[in-house]
Amino acid sequence: MNKKILKIIKLMFVGLILIGLFSCGKTDTEYLSFIVTKGSITHTFKYDPKSGEVKEIAKIVNNSQYPVEVYDESVNAIYFSKREGESHCDQLWMYDVINNTYQRLTDDIYAINYIIPRGDSLYLVAVGRGGYCVLNLFVYDKVNGTLENISPDLNFTIQKAYYDPRTDKLIVSGFDFIEDLKRMDEQSEENPYIPCKNDIYLVEDDKFTYLFSTSEHEIGNILIHDDEVIYSVNEIENPYQTDLSDYVSFSYNLVDKTHSLAELPSFDSDLSIRRIVYYSGDDFYYIGSNERCVAKLVYVNLKTNKEKVIYEIGLGFQATISSVHMVSYDHQ
Repeated sequence: MNKKILKIIKLMFVGLILIGLFSCGKTDTEYLSFIVTKGSITHTFKYDPKSGEVKEIAKIVNNSQYPVEVYDESVNAIYFSKREGESHCDQLWMYDVINNTYQRLTDDIYAINYIIPRGDSLYLVAVGRGGYCVLNLFVYDKVNGTLENISPDLNFTIQKAYYDPRTDKLIVSGFDFIEDLKRMDEQSEENPYIPCKNDIYLVEDDKFTYLFSTSEHEIGNILIHDDEVIYSVNEIENPYQTDLSDYVSFSYNLVDKTHSLAELPSFDSDLSIRRIVYYSGDDFYYIGSNERCVAKLVYVNLKTNKEKVIYEIGLGFQATISSVHMVSYDHQ
């Protein structure tokens, strides 16, 4: 084989390695799944970051305690919570978009707060049927149809959860349910109720790793960005406080295991940030509002400081945006 051909082969090999390196983390198969609830109807949408297209996938009559849904493009189906008959228990259901059919997938859940897509499985933050109202972490295997509670402490009730499909890392925050009940029972005018401290865990390969505990205040938002856990604390303890810029934000470095004050990303906008739904690299997604709209789902490219409104609910409309998840085929 002559030297010229060998050189071409080497260049091709190096090119393939570089393509693999630069394609890690972000793929062309990412999309944002979210729902808009109007009365008892939930509208499931898919946003394609590459094309900028927003597509309505389906409308579902939802009677659950908390409308929770996610669109799984790999099987063209929607996973959602639905109340089962007269039992007042919400179960996990699947809607087949192509065949217009419904299938119940579980029968031992009471309520579902999160449905998080993750390849061949789903993370469910849910209350098991027949127990206390403790929100544990379950894994539903889409292939085998099995449901498993993977919470190491069944009294630990999860309040916030954030998943990054680019890293396959899940961050959860919560507190001891029994201790919280005790504090509520013992509260009085002389002894006011004080929230429990929040314990933060990293979940990888279905295993919980304790990271740290926060002060005894409500957490408004929590996420993982690169090697940092960023969380916002409501030190004012105003139950109507929804603007994250009024919260105190902190950063926990996963490598150094140190805390520091943090600032939310800065960009030009006339919206108040109500909830950060996804933050990875220079991609920043949030739900915001102002005096001219009820809610907007917005994408910001932090490198160019450009905003794109994905969905808007104008004033006078009774609707909400929720169940916003970035979905990736890397794990499917």
